[in-house]
Amino acid sequence: MNRVKWPRFIPGSERRAQAEKRLEALRTQGVTIQPERVTGRDMARTVWGRGWCGHVQSLPKVGKHLPRGQIYARNGSIKHLDILPGQVKALVMGTEVYEVVVRVLPVSGSVWQEAKDLCIGRIDSVQDIYKGNLPDMIMSKLLDSQRGIFPGPKEFSLCCECSERIPVCKHVAAVLYGIGSRLDQKPELLFRWRGVHARDLVSSWTKDLRERFAEKKNILNFEQAKDIFDIEWDDQADIPEIQGMPPDRHEK
Repeated sequence: MNRVKWPRFIPGSERRAQAEKRLEALRTQGVTIQPERVTGRDMARTVWGRGWCGHVQSLPKVGKHLPRGQIYARNGSIKHLDILPGQVKALVMGTEVYEVVVRVLPVSGSVWQEAKDLCIGRIDSVQDIYKGNLPDMIMSKLLDSQRGIFPGPKEFSLCCECSERIPVCKHVAAVLYGIGSRLDQKPELLFRWRGVHARDLVSSWTKDLRERFAEKKNILNFEQAKDIFDIEWDDQADIPEIQGMPPDRHEK
């Protein structure tokens, strides 16, 4: 009679020791350990954290698996979560300690340009962006599931060291919720992750004004030119604006 071989039960103390060993290895490499623990019933509380959680929940091949990670996200199993340009690296304690990596592509140039064009003259500071104090039309654009700042299903990949063979294991699901929690605290990391700068949404209009001013700052009107160069204009002549120096004087 064949006996079922069950996996060995690993006590919590042993799992915690394994996690600490992995964390210590990272510390020796100069990595600052950043645990994440989700609090609150809704898994996220700010516009960016809720926006991210709502976005991944809406993805057909991801959202249905996310509830499996809620307990892990709430009970402190996310021992380390680091949001970097183009990827999130995390360590999650389950039966063992597993590394989870979420890779994303940068926001496409056309999508980001659409956002910048929409923001011209409408945003006063980067802090307004981080706090979500934006006009509804801009917020809707940035949170749009198709052409917003969050990655679409073809713009990111999920990887975990565990042996589960499903699109989103409970360790990855926990990390996805952990990302939302981290964005509650540091929304600027979303822009870093996606390879763009929030200041572009503010500076796009001020830069445009500066460039226009630079084009005109060397242009003198008629009265200024008269005072500087002691010129008497022929009232009958059609004289253009002077750029830098006066034109040749016309003798009558």
